[in-house]
Amino acid sequence: MKRYSSIFLVCLGLVLFGQVPASFAQTKAEADTKAEAAENKAEPANSEATETKKKTRKRRFRSGRSVTRADSSLLSVFKPVAISASESTVRVMSGSRQIAVGTVVGSDGIVMTKASELRGQLKCRLADGEVLAAEVIGIDTQHDLALLKVDADGLAVAPLADEDSPLRGSWLVTPIDEKGKIAIGVVAVNEREIPRGGAFIGINMQDSEEGVEIVTVIPGLPAAKARLRAGDIILKLDDDVIDDIESLRESIGKYSPENRITLKVLRGDEEMEFLLTLEDRNRVGPMGGRSRIQNRMGSELSRRAKDFPMAFQHDTALQANQCGGPVVDIEGRIVGINIAREGRVSSLAIPTSLVLAVIDKLKTGEFSPVAVYADRIKYAETDLKKLTRSLAKDAKSLDKSTRDYDSQSARIQELERMRKDVAQRIEKIYQAQALELEKLKTETSERINELYKEREGFSKTRRQLKAKNKEAQVEINKLKRKIEALKKGRSY
Repeated sequence: MKRYSSIFLVCLGLVLFGQVPASFAQTKAEADTKAEAAENKAEPANSEATETKKKTRKRRFRSGRSVTRADSSLLSVFKPVAISASESTVRVMSGSRQIAVGTVVGSDGIVMTKASELRGQLKCRLADGEVLAAEVIGIDTQHDLALLKVDADGLAVAPLADEDSPLRGSWLVTPIDEKGKIAIGVVAVNEREIPRGGAFIGINMQDSEEGVEIVTVIPGLPAAKARLRAGDIILKLDDDVIDDIESLRESIGKYSPENRITLKVLRGDEEMEFLLTLEDRNRVGPMGGRSRIQNRMGSELSRRAKDFPMAFQHDTALQANQCGGPVVDIEGRIVGINIAREGRVSSLAIPTSLVLAVIDKLKTGEFSPVAVYADRIKYAETDLKKLTRSLAKDAKSLDKSTRDYDSQSARIQELERMRKDVAQRIEKIYQAQALELEKLKTETSERINELYKEREGFSKTRRQLKAKNKEAQVEINKLKRKIEALKKGRSY
């Protein structure tokens, strides 16, 4: 391996400096010295590697031209070390759109990828260009990894090994697709825990005598999606009694983004309950918006870019849909699986040692989408039952309103006939009973006007119930699709 690394350094010198170092032996000695320094004196080596990394990004060399990481001549030096990993790299598709990269971990069609990006009808584009339907067979929410199964045999399996995580300053190569495209980067931060983002519901609030009053609801965030309103007073969050803003914050702090909670609120004189799915303040919060925009410059960030037990950070310029595949060091060893595009100059990878444990765990069959998302499916089914009952209740009200409308229409027709008859009678006996019949005509007209107003009220009620019935049907259809998607391991 040291000899292979030395040859690699010679090639890299040719690209960067336009000449081979004084002698191969000298290059090899320098490479071995750097390798030994990285193992025994991490901090000095890290500083030297960081400086080399900065200079390599864009520097004018003796050849008189500028070399960047996207330069084809530089990439051509790194490409050979990624050949083996590239053969085991697939593209994960939703319809015709790429949503992630996958790593073949079983020759019988088992592929590992990033779980939170999976949605829609899943397919995998293999190294030979063949596109096959994919099914989620296991999900590890802790590391955001999922196993897919495609109907294929004899696939090239990624040579995963229980290697030590690369150290800060180490070069990395990421296969982007089955055609051999690569991206290069440098380890920026050694493996560490990546904390979760802060959960929130998206409101401005103030203390009140009964609890916490919602002052404003921020559009597009959890509270707005649950149809909470300004003026609602929060009384409880799940089982926690909410007395003031501080107690509400403490209660929310127990949860992670994407957790489901129930808020009991006072609206007027009525107590009501609302189901909310918490979101990540760093991704969509009012205070995180500017940072989010800056981080997204030049790249699309991953849906989940936080909350990993252990990951190392590198500066490879990946897109969100390029996560889920292997990342290798300059000796061609797979040292991790890219798991998230975290920021403008930050990508995260799960170390191979952890990936191997996740593969063994998911292959047991105990972490299917139905098992992993059991609680979410239960919540969705509960919502479906509530909406179905509400629909049935509204259908009865609609039927009654329709009957009332039809009854009033028949009564109006009858009175119209009576009015016409009265008018004819008035003409015939006008002289004798003009005053009496005119009075009767007036009373009849007034009664007809009243009935017209009543009928208009019934008509309005019927229209409202029909609209509500339609909305309820739409929600039922959404929840059915959501349940189906969750059962198949796809977000909705």
